[in-house]
Amino acid sequence: MNNNRIHWIDIVRGICIFCVVLTHVETCPDSFRWFFSPYYMPMFFFLSGVVYKPSSNVAVAILQPITKILWPYVISAVIFAFGSLGWIRALLDADYSEALNILFHNAIVKPISGKVLWFLASLFIVQMLGVILLSVFNLRKRYLTIITFLCFMYIFCLNGQEIAPWSANTALLALGYFLLGFLLKDKLRAINLLGSKRLIGPIVLLVYFVILYVVNTSVVEPLGFDMHCNRFSSNPIWFLCLSLMGIFSVCIFAMSIGRCKTLEYIGASSLIVYIYHGYSGFFTRHLLGLFAISRDTMAHSVYTLLFAVSSMVIVAGIIWVINNYFLILIGRGSTIKQIQSHLIKDIKTSNR
Repeated sequence: MNNNRIHWIDIVRGICIFCVVLTHVETCPDSFRWFFSPYYMPMFFFLSGVVYKPSSNVAVAILQPITKILWPYVISAVIFAFGSLGWIRALLDADYSEALNILFHNAIVKPISGKVLWFLASLFIVQMLGVILLSVFNLRKRYLTIITFLCFMYIFCLNGQEIAPWSANTALLALGYFLLGFLLKDKLRAINLLGSKRLIGPIVLLVYFVILYVVNTSVVEPLGFDMHCNRFSSNPIWFLCLSLMGIFSVCIFAMSIGRCKTLEYIGASSLIVYIYHGYSGFFTRHLLGLFAISRDTMAHSVYTLLFAVSSMVIVAGIIWVINNYFLILIGRGSTIKQIQSHLIKDIKTSNR
């Protein structure tokens, strides 16, 4: 693992990507979602801002989101298209017209509309907006603070909206979390929780969970949050407050841990988990079926945890394979670096 990585950031990513896997298990109970739905997706945008490095070279700044986000999006869309069971079934049935229709829809229509991996599509827009604000215009902190506030206030207009192509409307809210992370990056990195101060992390997180429980059990309607679908309950202020509290609490908790190799390993490759956990879930379902384990044989909460943990074990193998042999799939590796350097040289040459 890269020694230059910030361990607490990888731990936070590991926690949040596990929440993503949990929420995609069909039996995940609402009581589980109470404890992570306000913060786990905003956290990824926030951390993206924390690690973002503006560049005076606009070409370099633009190439970063293209290679690290857009490229994995396109590659995964192609893999998903050819790995579609519907396309394979139509091909085996010799229904070539239907096979081509399914392939065209999955490989062209869905990626163009941004419906393959909404988070990557939205994150790409957020980072391109970040390039404009931070690298092109190099705005001062006071202006970034104003834009952050306006992005957060946009949630009142966004709530209940239809999903726009590439989740562009969601990206405007997500930009607020991205800019907040960028504004707080130096203060966060200066925090040191050593010795007895490490107790602060678990205490803060416990208090936050208690608040979530009290809020969800006290309101007339349970707070159902879904950032992807632009659903933030009847009063979006709940989402804003709970998401910001959650981001702070989980970050402090991760800092207090110090090191956790398992979460760091998963968190450092959260992009791989996000893209391919659907495949690991497919194999997990069949693997558990071999042992006669299903949603009908145990409590949904137990089955959800067992399924999510088993899926993470399988996806850990996928991480190892990609990190060792197919880094190009996630926009990393020597080949990507060579392409970047050639493009930058060409741009510099053309500007002379």
